Amino acid sequence: MITKRDLYEIHSEKICPYTGMASPEFAPLSAGISYRDPYYHIRRFNGDHYVFECVLQGTGYVEFNGTLTRLTAGDAYILHPCTFHHYYSDHNDPWVKIWFNGQGNLISHLLSDYQLGFNCCVRNFWKSDYLMQILQKLEKEPSLNKNELALLLHQHIIQFSEQLNGLQTDTSAPQIMKTYIEQNLTAPLNIADIAAQVHLSNSRAIHLFKETFHMTPYHYYLSRKLAIAQDLLRSTEMSIQEISDLLSFPDYRHFTNLFKRWTGVTPSWFRNDLSTRDDYVKPLPLRRRAGVPCHSITKSTCKHSDSGCSTTSSATSLSGAAPAVPNTFAAFDFKILSKVCFLPLINTCFTRSPKSS
Repeated sequence: MITKRDLYEIHSEKICPYTGMASPEFAPLSAGISYRDPYYHIRRFNGDHYVFECVLQGTGYVEFNGTLTRLTAGDAYILHPCTFHHYYSDHNDPWVKIWFNGQGNLISHLLSDYQLGFNCCVRNFWKSDYLMQILQKLEKEPSLNKNELALLLHQHIIQFSEQLNGLQTDTSAPQIMKTYIEQNLTAPLNIADIAAQVHLSNSRAIHLFKETFHMTPYHYYLSRKLAIAQDLLRSTEMSIQEISDLLSFPDYRHFTNLFKRWTGVTPSWFRNDLSTRDDYVKPLPLRRRAGVPCHSITKSTCKHSDSGCSTTSSATSLSGAAPAVPNTFAAFDFKILSKVCFLPLINTCFTRSPKSS
């Protein structure tokens, strides 16, 4: 177990390597803490992995893109493979930092989705909780399921992106509730838990949250959990049962039914449909419009007239870019589509016409 006292001990580095099953999608390498060492430095000209680091104490420097940046306690940075970077400790005030190294398409997709597709630093981050959890899990069980680490890394990336892009400057009650939800997506939450964070009644908490974000706290909670579920279905080989358990849904059936109500398709269909697609679409949050079954990758309308039926579709990602090869048919609930479009045509085609004499 890592304690606060560990941070003050003078050692060179504590390293916890990952020894479990890796894949091209996600391959955790190691996590650790670099302690106060005035001679600490890392220089890579063409690295093969991603680097996530947070400074806990002291001072250090990171150099990339031709710029040298001084970092102090609370700062954090992300470094990409195949780029030059150099980071080192200050001789007079050596830093203590926590870090995680990993490889895989999942990391690339997440960083791209959250607009972090470049080497970057963020000031006054002060959010090393998820990296600390990764380190603690690797220290306790080096061969644990990599998907647990992927989920924690996902949450770290979300927080980093929000801070870098100035999306978390608000400290109002709704924002505090939103942040609490983001930090507890794998836990079973209820409105009482959320309202307690801002010392409000349940009804008042719901009112303020909805006034700011145009949805209830529970609606937002479910949308974020299902966003992560979609990411895991796209980018990992986790079974549906494992995803359900990881995200603390009551059971497999509940998760499957909720996923289908939200997206219009079952988790299995969602995964199989996307397995043939080359484009990667950023997941939820989406607001489901009443009466319209929607897939996370499309929006569609169906028009029926007496002369026939025509279906128009447009595939739109959350970032606003249209995928190159939309697969719009999978976006529909087939039962509804058949009732609206196909049945009138069938009735027309198979109605007996008067015999000609």
